[in-house]
Amino acid sequence: MERELKYIREATQDLDNIHDYIAENFYSEGIAKATVSKIVTGIKILKTSPGVGVSLDRKIGRKINPKYEVKMLILDQYLAFYTVTDDRVFVLRILNAKQDYMRFLNNFSALTKKTRVNEED
Repeated sequence: MERELKYIREATQDLDNIHDYIAENFYSEGIAKATVSKIVTGIKILKTSPGVGVSLDRKIGRKINPKYEVKMLILDQYLAFYTVTDDRVFVLRILNAKQDYMRFLNNFSALTKKTRVNEED
């Protein structure tokens, strides 16, 4: 079954930030666009195979969201954090693997509450 893929605002902003960082620091609009395109293409696997990611809940030993598991998809040097419902995949954040993603954990809980994730049955 193919699920609908939804990027919440923070994930879209992350993609914009990745693009801007690469374009500004490496002076290459082409590399910036190619990197974002590669990330987006990699995330599309979640539409048909949402189980491919690593459980962030298991990794840290606690549930981030009481209803839905938060997972992490590794895409080269980027990490896409997401949660899965019966018919949708919500992309919560996209961070560079070098970032301290653990400091975003409390925010992941707030992000899942902000989306329509908790309205799903």
